Order: sequence, then C-alpha cells, then structure tokens
Amino acid sequence: MIGRSRKPGLRDFYFDGMLRLVSCPYRSILITPSLSTRNVLAILREILNLLIDTAAVVLGTAFLLRAYIQHLRVDPYHPLVRFVMQLTNWAVLPLRRTVPIKPLGSRVDWASLLCAWLTALAKGLVYSLLWKTLSPLVLLHAVFTVLEWVLYSAFFVTLLYVIVSWVAPHSHNAPLLADLMEPMLRPIRRLLPRTQGIDFSPLVLILLIQIGFILLPHLHQALM
Repeated sequence: MIGRSRKPGLRDFYFDGMLRLVSCPYRSILITPSLSTRNVLAILREILNLLIDTAAVVLGTAFLLRAYIQHLRVDPYHPLVRFVMQLTNWAVLPLRRTVPIKPLGSRVDWASLLCAWLTALAKGLVYSLLWKTLSPLVLLHAVFTVLEWVLYSAFFVTLLYVIVSWVAPHSHNAPLLADLMEPMLRPIRRLLPRTQGIDFSPLVLILLIQIGFILLPHLHQALM
C-alpha cells in the first residue's frame, strides 16, 4: 500500500550493525590489524623488560647483600646468609680467584661489588642491544643502577626489621636483622633525642632513603 512504512528487515539490521561497528571506539583495532600487532609487540616488550629487570634486581641485590654481610662478618651459618652465599658463589668465587682485587686487611668484598656492577652493566647492554640504543654512557648508567639497588636493599631490610621487631621480636631472624641494621641506625640514634620505648631511627632512615630516591635521578640526569 502506498504511504505505508516498510518494516525493517534482516538487511537493515545488518547494515545498521556494520555502521555501529565502524563507528565504535574500537574500530581502529577491528579495521587496522597492524595497530593491534603493534599493541601486542608493546605488551611483549613490557613483559620482557619486567623479566630482565626482575632478574637483574634479584641477582644484583644478592651481590650487594653478600658484600654487606662480608663486611659485618655476621653469623655465616644463618639460613639466610647461607642462601645468599649459595646464590652468588657461582660468580663471586671465580672472580675472586682470577682477579685479586681484595687488598690485604680490607673488609670490603670488592668481588661481590664488582659482580653487582657487572650485573647492572649486563642489564644495560641487554636493553641496548634489544632496543638498539647502545651508548658508551652505559658504564656510568650501571653505577647509578647499583646505587639504586643499594637504596632498594636498605629500604626493604629496614622495613623487614621494623615488621619483625614488632610482630616477632624473639624469632631466629631478629638477631641477624639487628646486626644488619645496627651500623645504619646507630648514627641516627645518636642525633635523635631519647624516647621511652619507641625507636624512631628506622623511620628517619626510611625518610633518608626516600630522599635518596628523589636525588638519585636528578644526579644521574646531571651527569648524563
């Protein structure tokens, strides 16, 4: 009949759906597959960066902790100390035998420190080769990476010390943490006023570490 409106058919719904598909906010993913591929590659790159950074942080921190333990000469039979030693022996012991870099009478474990720097350097070289950004400044960048690991190590050891001292002060890990923290907390305690029952030195140390995290990138940028 003339003038009578036509009922929408299947074709109308099909074209209407196609128009909505093209006008949807995700049309770039549906219409241009190359952009989706770039997104996948970016995600894989982030995952690879995370894996490389995690492995380097764990290994580099272990080398630094070994050097600190050797300097303090804490109980070598503690399970945590033995774990750190076993985790790092494969690199420290051969380097110590081949490169006699420890002066006589020195308590500084230069082999462990050098292994930490080599780990940071290897991380920088891997990043440079993967993303084609190789630069001679990678040597200096490795030094700042080690300094960043020092701050991270000090922060987490301090945090663990505070938690253990409050939750389980009589655990078998408490004496080891106290030995590790005492050289860092002793100078702060000398400057703080004496308080009854509350030790604010770990809090001050955490604040100093946070200040170090703020200053380190600026110093890095100034030298780079």
